[in-house]
Amino acid sequence: MGAERMTRRALGRRVGMAAAGLVAGRALRGGSEAAAAEEERWCSLGAAEPVASIDAPSSLGGPPEVVGSWSAPIQSPTGVIAVHAVLLHTGHVLFLEGGDAVMWSPADGSRVRTDPPKDLFCSGHCMLGDGRVFFAGGAKTGPPPNWTTLFDPVTATWASGPPMRQGRWYPTVTTMPAGDQVVIVSGEIDRSGVVNDDVEVYSAADASLTAVGSRRLGLYPHQKVMPDGRVLTAGPGPDDSWSLDPEDWSWSASPRLLRSHHNGGGVLLPGGPGGPHELLLCGSTYPSGAMVEAFDVDRPEDGWRRRAPLPEPRAHMNAVLLPDGTILGVAGSNADGNLHRSLLYDPAGDAWTPMATQTKVRGYHSTALLLPDGRVLSAGDNIDPGGLDTFELYSPPYLFRGPRPSIVAAPPVVTWGEVFEVRATASVARVVLVRPGSVTHTNNMEQRHVELVLEGTGVVVRASAPPSPAVAPAGYYLVFVLDAAGVPSVASWVRLA
Repeated sequence: MGAERMTRRALGRRVGMAAAGLVAGRALRGGSEAAAAEEERWCSLGAAEPVASIDAPSSLGGPPEVVGSWSAPIQSPTGVIAVHAVLLHTGHVLFLEGGDAVMWSPADGSRVRTDPPKDLFCSGHCMLGDGRVFFAGGAKTGPPPNWTTLFDPVTATWASGPPMRQGRWYPTVTTMPAGDQVVIVSGEIDRSGVVNDDVEVYSAADASLTAVGSRRLGLYPHQKVMPDGRVLTAGPGPDDSWSLDPEDWSWSASPRLLRSHHNGGGVLLPGGPGGPHELLLCGSTYPSGAMVEAFDVDRPEDGWRRRAPLPEPRAHMNAVLLPDGTILGVAGSNADGNLHRSLLYDPAGDAWTPMATQTKVRGYHSTALLLPDGRVLSAGDNIDPGGLDTFELYSPPYLFRGPRPSIVAAPPVVTWGEVFEVRATASVARVVLVRPGSVTHTNNMEQRHVELVLEGTGVVVRASAPPSPAVAPAGYYLVFVLDAAGVPSVASWVRLA
């Protein structure tokens, strides 16, 4: 938590102290989560040092067309650890660690150093509709700052945004449907468990920041725009379950979570052409760390429902949406040690399948995201003996199942509801949009998967863009074509505007 380079045991002490402070603070406020946290307690991460690898890379295997394949670790010559990672519409990945940053190109391996003017460690970040990255808060040491910062990937330059009313450390930021506003919630203001309950909105049109109310939430809550335009907020605590209406910035309670998901992953499940409407939360540093549950905004009466649990408890596992609609669970740790084995979740079959194992430890302060070529980047973890300034690349099984289709032509810009033509080198079965990732602390604040309705068959199809900005907020997306075997192309970039 804002640590730079420390041992796992030191991390456990800090995690335990932070949890105790947060629970105590909520107990003083009379919050019901204090009782829930006291009931579940933290797992023994704070008492043990999980340096052992409980599923070493050599212990599990299989053909790559079944389990995929991890590359050997790649050393970053710049020394920047990917505590934060953002896929930019230029095709580069922004790696960030506090005041150090680099843009890395998966296409040719080139790297450009682009350090921010402010310390953005443990900040929140998302993409505006024009492709700039918005950052709020964050710092390695000292009082959490109230700054906001913007990064332009085209010019590789940074600019200061308007200050927030109070500092934030571990905040969540969410791009609104039109792409020109960002909602900022949560974050500690003094590193003692006191949470910033201001709800603030950044407007790109006039570079302003406006307070629109208050809502007390746990740190780094998972927050997503839903197809009806409201914003669903969930986790990490059981009572952190709310819906925000941007029409008047009012909040309404959603059903209570079944369990806590502190340091757990969260992902919007693919929902077809109508957009994603179900949020999945998985893992935790609590004893319920194998717990997986989901909430469907189209069926609120069902509340949070159990999904198939993880094969073992996992904290700090990154969940990455793949072009075929499955979800890759990357690494993590639990009280018994570090986890190298990947998992693949099939939402339709509600099943987790063990996949290939990677070499480096990727737990706390690790990141993972989808690349335009269909591979998954896994990087970070600055806690000894973590992966530090290395990264690994995962090739999912679909990359070993025959020739890949290629996109010959697709428009660079479309608007909602527009029907556009896509040309490929092989018969097209599906066209999907995937919003590029912006991830830190297992919280990917972007990332969504939208299936497009197709007209025609063969190498030329007509696809219908998402029906509204609530289904797919304005901005840049990866467009993939997939053949009948589920093999995806390398993505093209399209801007919804």
